[in-house]
Amino acid sequence: MKKSLIALAALAATASFAQSSVTISGLIDTAYVATNNPGAVADTKGLAANGSATTVLNVAGSEDLGGGLKANFQLQITPDFINGAGVESTTAVGNGQQAFVGLSGNFGTVKLGRVNTNALDAWGAGSVFGTAIGSGYGSNGNIFTRYSATATATTQTAPTRFNGAVRYESPVFSGFSASVLAVPKANDASGESVTDIGLKYNNGPLNVVYASQKVKAAGTAATNSFLPGGLTANTSNKLNTLAANYTFGAATVYGAYWTEKQGTTTDAAGQMIGAKYVIGATTLMASFGKSNDKTTNNVDKKIAGIGADYALSKRTALYARFDTRDANTNSATDDATNGTVKRTAVGVRHTF
Repeated sequence: MKKSLIALAALAATASFAQSSVTISGLIDTAYVATNNPGAVADTKGLAANGSATTVLNVAGSEDLGGGLKANFQLQITPDFINGAGVESTTAVGNGQQAFVGLSGNFGTVKLGRVNTNALDAWGAGSVFGTAIGSGYGSNGNIFTRYSATATATTQTAPTRFNGAVRYESPVFSGFSASVLAVPKANDASGESVTDIGLKYNNGPLNVVYASQKVKAAGTAATNSFLPGGLTANTSNKLNTLAANYTFGAATVYGAYWTEKQGTTTDAAGQMIGAKYVIGATTLMASFGKSNDKTTNNVDKKIAGIGADYALSKRTALYARFDTRDANTNSATDDATNGTVKRTAVGVRHTF
């Protein structure tokens, strides 16, 4: 009888443990990167992170609450594998990744915290290089320049993710799903609110994402804006993105189109096309993108990138990347602001 009770207790403990789980996963990306800068700007060479993907440490967990309901959380940070400093300095953009808690069930999923946006989902659907070298995503003259120069892990990094956000993701119906993210007005003393809507279709070889993101200022100018340059009182910034990819055999083609409008200060339209082809352990990639500035500044931009991955295993790959980026195709001045930047990267990527 005593042995039976012990066995029953052990079984109950195992069942209880099985209802809750925590996983640790991540990605490490380190490369030797040589950058050829225009004009009198010094060239740079050395090890750098994130040549083909974002280095990240991910801690995630879920608990089965019964009746199909689950509690979920996720914490993502960016470890420093270049200097061994644990976590990268918070003065760098993008080191604070997702961090949220939420619920999921037959109704869909709700996430509360610092959450990725539908705009990021759309970019991922249309970019063969993700947000890494060759993609044109980020700052410093890229075709999709959105990060503020002063953004840190504790501030806003529009349009990628927002602090203090609530995101709802619907269930999938015949390949279709929808999502909405919102940041309440005046969150983080910014005086701004965010609405980010996404529609997706993912069925077989075709993946399509549409995202519409609006950042709106309150009756006074923002003191800690979500956007570079900020918003004046009662103005808004609208970003619409349509992206897709299609796989046939060993090839996948990518494409994206986006528009951005903010009063008279921003009026741009961008396009991007790309492709990848898998030959055994080797994956070849290419992409071209451009941004048309419709304001009087007329700062048009373009980027072209090529790359190759060689899979050493399912989790480890060697890669090479090369891109050229012109921050202002309408300027004849070959300087740090307007000239062409060339980058070459050779690195290793490992997931766990």
